[in-house]
Amino acid sequence: MTSKLPDQQLYAEFTELIREMPNQGALSHPTAENQIWLGRALALVQIADPQRAIFFKSDVDTLRSMIVNPPDQIQKIVTTLHGFHYEWRIKCGGAMAAVFDAGQSFDYFDQLRRVIEPATTDLLFIDAYINADFVASYLPHVRDGVRVRLLISKYVEAVRSSVAAYRIQRNLDIEVRQGKPHDRMVFIDKATCWQSGSSFKDGAKKAPVVFVQMVDAFHAVSAIGEKQWQEAMPV
Repeated sequence: MTSKLPDQQLYAEFTELIREMPNQGALSHPTAENQIWLGRALALVQIADPQRAIFFKSDVDTLRSMIVNPPDQIQKIVTTLHGFHYEWRIKCGGAMAAVFDAGQSFDYFDQLRRVIEPATTDLLFIDAYINADFVASYLPHVRDGVRVRLLISKYVEAVRSSVAAYRIQRNLDIEVRQGKPHDRMVFIDKATCWQSGSSFKDGAKKAPVVFVQMVDAFHAVSAIGEKQWQEAMPV
């Protein structure tokens, strides 16, 4: 199905829509802000693909009628929008990976910041070497209402203390678990995933790093990540 807008414009519109998504914890409430955003989302999906918009409209109507558990319906809506965003990014030749040379630590930080800022419901970081500096560097860029999960292995006491102090300053839902993670992954809203070639805390400080989005293997990787989280020990 060919849309009525250029691919580049649709990609930009989906990017802005996801960035401006209301807090998912309150999205089921019939506020003016939420209704306006849902209307924008439905209109954009109808432009992008009228046939798929039929099912999307059903999800939106079901959310508004509160027939099912709202969090489940919200997750379906969010996943659909992330899917459209990814599809049009591919059509526009959008980058699915970034490479940072040794010393480009700020560029790495900025890339990861832009990846996590759109999250509206859940962030799962899997990285054995997350430390207290990670908390100070990245959590200020997480929206209010987002659940943050940190699966770590080292620096447990330092991370626990840092998270406890951060909670006093900001009401953010943060949970830390200790396991045996090997890869460095971040999952956004259970819909997308990026893999880092180095620990998030060290990105490109001393060595080159590849930061790549997991696409074809997303569902398998997500299942493994969630299994590791469930099996890890709460801190």
